[in-house]
Amino acid sequence: MRNLRYLIFAMPIIVMDVSVASTLEIYNDGAKYSYTPVNAFIGMSKGIVATCNAQSLTLRVSAKCPEGQRLCKELSLVEELRAKRLQISKESDILNKILSMTSPKDIDASKWIDNAEKLSHEMAKLEMDKKSVNDELSSASANFNKQATSSKALLATKKCEGMLKLDMPSGYIGAKLIYEADIANDKEISIKKYISLSNRSGIDIVAKDAFIYAKSSKKYLSTKSFSPWVASISRPMRYSKKSRAVKSMKRDSFDMVQSMAVNPVPRAGKSVQTGYKDYHISALELPSTGESIKIKIEDYKTPMHCENTSYSYTDSRVYNICTISPVSPIESNKWIVKKGKELISKAAFGKYTDGKYALTVDIDDEIRVDRKPMIKRDRSSGIFGGSIRKKDGYTLDITNISDKTKSLKLIERIPSSTTDKIESKLISIKGDTSHKIRKNGQLDISVTLKPNEHKQIEVIFELRYDKDTRVRY
Repeated sequence: MRNLRYLIFAMPIIVMDVSVASTLEIYNDGAKYSYTPVNAFIGMSKGIVATCNAQSLTLRVSAKCPEGQRLCKELSLVEELRAKRLQISKESDILNKILSMTSPKDIDASKWIDNAEKLSHEMAKLEMDKKSVNDELSSASANFNKQATSSKALLATKKCEGMLKLDMPSGYIGAKLIYEADIANDKEISIKKYISLSNRSGIDIVAKDAFIYAKSSKKYLSTKSFSPWVASISRPMRYSKKSRAVKSMKRDSFDMVQSMAVNPVPRAGKSVQTGYKDYHISALELPSTGESIKIKIEDYKTPMHCENTSYSYTDSRVYNICTISPVSPIESNKWIVKKGKELISKAAFGKYTDGKYALTVDIDDEIRVDRKPMIKRDRSSGIFGGSIRKKDGYTLDITNISDKTKSLKLIERIPSSTTDKIESKLISIKGDTSHKIRKNGQLDISVTLKPNEHKQIEVIFELRYDKDTRVRY
């Protein structure tokens, strides 16, 4: 693990009791919260493992929530609304019974009509009250559910006279990195790096020190034993079409499983990065609200160079890509991009390319790029001796529909060969452009377009191979 140490920015410290040691450790597969408790109440949670002074502590669930606790008040509101809905439902049932039992034969007709109107008015009022309460209950329930993982109080069977440590399951405490870029200055980018924290454990957290780790809290180890590498004679085997299909299906299934497997505003005090994706935050208050909070880790400016780029062989859109040299390693490829106060993108992506970091910040919809085949493949072949020379190509139609001059870099390609049995070469690029040939058949084509100008580029390449060789590209 790389040892990257950055003293970052001091954040305003909120007033809270951190006179005693309390720590929060966040891992990618769970969290650990250690503190000195003042009573037996843990929170509104489940799946918690507790130890007191390193000794196992039994927890119990209680339907009665202690008074004065924040989440208990939130739950009380939900329960009051449920009781109110039940009361309205009972009143509605009583009125329905009265209407079904009453008949015009039993009373004066005019009085019956008058009473029926009053009952109908009361029924309509009850229906409106019921809808209002249902809406309030739905909102209150959703609000509570995002804050807690249980609707019952979690209590210790006895008060812990010392340090209480709670092990929380994965997903209760969330931590992720957020990068923000401001590109208001054409030559300089402003970068802010945050840690976003959220808590939905049902346990309000106040920590003197919080540690965020990229690693797991649990390491699973297994005993290893020697396995011999056996050399044997390979014998050809015959496979039926059915067995080949089954083998292919099994391999595809395995590959899919492999790829799947590989696969919440309080303030805080000083934030320090202690290692690659490892951070220390002092004086952290993280109530279980389910809402995200952001803690700034870095804030700096660095030069940038931006250009419109199109990967026209796969995508007709034109992207504005800015290249930068970050002060510190970029650990997340997802960015929020702004231009002053204007939000450009909530999900811009970047990657390291040729030793620098390329950030896609926007799409330029004033440039259109269309790509189409130029030479029909069935008419472009010729046999010379024992080999075939096949010409092929495509055209790029580029239009600038804006009233400004624009420059564009087209990332294109010709087929590349990994065998000496197939030769591939670029014949020509026609059009008012400049270009560079890079490895693996990549072409970098630069073009400048005046306002409302259209240009056409023709790319022609040739493949040479033995006439008995079948080639696909």
